[in-house]
Amino acid sequence: MKKLFRLILVMVLATMTMSFSACDNNEPTPPAQEPTPKPDYECFYRLDGGDKVEIKSVYMEQREECLLILFSPADGALNTESLGAEYVKIELPVAAVGGTMELIECSDVVVYAMLECLDSPVGVNYEGVTTVKSGELTVTNSGDNSYAINLGMTLKDGKLFEACCVGECEIEELPVLPDEGNYFAYNGEIITLNSMGYMANNVANIGLQYAMVMTPVEGLDTYDAMIDSGEYLFLSLGKDLIADAQEIDVMNISADDEMYMFFAVLDGISIEDYAFDHSSIAEGMISVSIDAETCDLTLDARYKTRGGDSLRVLATLPLFAKPEKPEDVGNTFCYNWTNISKELTVGAAFVEDTLDGVVYTLCVDDVKTYVSYEDTVFLRVEVAGRRADDSFKFDVATCDEEFNMWLCDPIRGMDLRVNNERREGCSGEFSVQRGVVVCNLYYDATNADNIEFNTAYGGKYRSVNECYDIVYDERTTLFVPRSVVLDNSGEEFKIYVSSKEGVTTVAAMADAEVVIAYPSDGWETLLKGNFVSGSSHRTMSFTLNGERCVKGEGDILGMNCQFKAYDAANGRIGLNANLYNERGGVALYYSGSFTLVE
Repeated sequence: MKKLFRLILVMVLATMTMSFSACDNNEPTPPAQEPTPKPDYECFYRLDGGDKVEIKSVYMEQREECLLILFSPADGALNTESLGAEYVKIELPVAAVGGTMELIECSDVVVYAMLECLDSPVGVNYEGVTTVKSGELTVTNSGDNSYAINLGMTLKDGKLFEACCVGECEIEELPVLPDEGNYFAYNGEIITLNSMGYMANNVANIGLQYAMVMTPVEGLDTYDAMIDSGEYLFLSLGKDLIADAQEIDVMNISADDEMYMFFAVLDGISIEDYAFDHSSIAEGMISVSIDAETCDLTLDARYKTRGGDSLRVLATLPLFAKPEKPEDVGNTFCYNWTNISKELTVGAAFVEDTLDGVVYTLCVDDVKTYVSYEDTVFLRVEVAGRRADDSFKFDVATCDEEFNMWLCDPIRGMDLRVNNERREGCSGEFSVQRGVVVCNLYYDATNADNIEFNTAYGGKYRSVNECYDIVYDERTTLFVPRSVVLDNSGEEFKIYVSSKEGVTTVAAMADAEVVIAYPSDGWETLLKGNFVSGSSHRTMSFTLNGERCVKGEGDILGMNCQFKAYDAANGRIGLNANLYNERGGVALYYSGSFTLVE
C-alpha cells in the first residue's frame, strides 16, 4: 500500500511539474512600454526648438538703477562670485521692468550666455560687442517680489535661443542721482563738492600717478589745503589704468599696484581701499577721462561697502598746475640728403609706453597699422625712463639719457641710426612738450651724404595696439587689443586676442574678439618671424566676434599672422594678424604682454 501511495505521489508531482513547465512555455508577452514623456520644465532654456534644459538656479539683485539676473542649469548657490561653467547673465535698467525690449535697439541692456548647447558664447552689448541678429527680453513683476523673465534671441547662424524662468528680488526705491555736477552721494544722500583738483606726479621707479582730491569746503585751491580740511575724498591711479579711458573694476586691479588708493573722510564716513586690501569695499567701478585741451579730469566712481552702503563720486577736477599750452607748430617732415630735398607731412603718428620707456613714431603715410611703419618714410625715437605723458628735451650730441633714433626713407635709401654709442657727427635736439614733438637733426658725414632733418608735429597719436575693419581703404575701429593668450595645449594651436586687460587663461578668453587657429607645425614658423597663412595652412581659421572665417569660404580671400617680436623671458610679444575679403578685411596689431599655455 505504501508503495502504491508513493507511486501515486510521484505521478502527482510529475504532473504538477509538467503543468508548471507548460505554464512557463505559454507565458504571455508583457505589453510594450510607453515611451517616457520628455519633461516639461517651467524654468528652462532650449536651442532651436530642441529639448528643454531645466534652469535649476536663479539669482537676482538690484545695483542702484540696474537689475542683475543670473540663471544656470547647475544646482547650488548662484551669485556674482560663483557663476560656474554654464550661465546666462542679464543686466537691465530697473525702469525697463514690465516692458518688452528689442535687444538690438537697447544700448543699456546687456545679455551674455555661456552654455554647452551653444558653439560659443553669445552676447548683446557685452563688453561693447553684440553677437546676435535680433532678440527680445521681457521682465515682469508678478508681485510678492517674484519676477518672470522671457528671453528670445536669433543667433548669427539663424538658430533661435529661448529661455523662461522666475526669480525673486526685492527692488528698492532708490533716489535718482544726477548725471552732472560735483557731488559725493552716500546711500543716495548728496554732499556737494565745492573745491577739487588733481596733479600728475612722476613717482620714482613706479611711473606717473594721478592724485585727485575733493572736499565740500569752499574756497580751497591747493592740494594741501584740501587734505588739511579734514573733510575730503582722495583717489590715486596710475597712468596705465586710465590711459584708455575705460571703466576700471577696482577688484581686478593687481594687488601689486602701489598707485591705487581711495579714501573717503567726511561727514562721519571713514573708508580706505587699496589694491592689496579690499576689506572695506565689496565692489567698485571707476571711469576717468581727461580733456586734451583743458586738462580737466572727469571722474565717475561707484562703490559698495562690505556693509551694503553705496557711494558715488561725480566731479570734474582741474589740474592744480596747468602747463602752458604749446604753440601750434603745424605739421612738417622735411629732409635734405645728397641731392634729394623733401618737404613732407606726418600722415600717421604713434606713441607707445614700453617696459623700458616711451617710443614715438612719425610716418609720412597713413599706414594701415603700426606693423607697416617701415614701409614709409619715418622717424622712430625711443627714450628710456620716459612715459607718454612726460614733457622733456635732450641734446642729441651730449645727453646722458639713453635713446635710439632712426630716420629712414626706404624708397630712396636714406637710413640714419643714432644712439648714445653712435652719434659722431650728429647734432640737434629732440623735444616733447605736452605731446608736441619737435626734432632738429644734423649729420655731417664729411662727404656728400650729409643729412639735415626737421620735423614738428602736434596732432593726434594712435596706439600701436589696434584692430580695424577696412572697407575700401576706410578704417573702422573694431576694438583695442589688450590681452593675448597663446594656447599650444591641443593638436591645433590657437591665438586669443581680447579687449580686456589682464586676461591670462583660455577659459577667460571665451569671449575673445579674435581667435586664430592654425596647425601646430606653424609654431616654429611664427618664432622665426615668418607668416603663417591660409594659403600654406588650409585648416587655418580667423574667428572674429564669434564668426569663423576660412580661406575660400564666402568672400574670404585669405588670412595670415606673424610674430614681429617674441620675448619669452619677459613675456612680451608683437603680433601682426590680417583677414582679407573682397571689401578689404581686418588688420590687427598688438604689442605687449602675453601668456603661453602648453
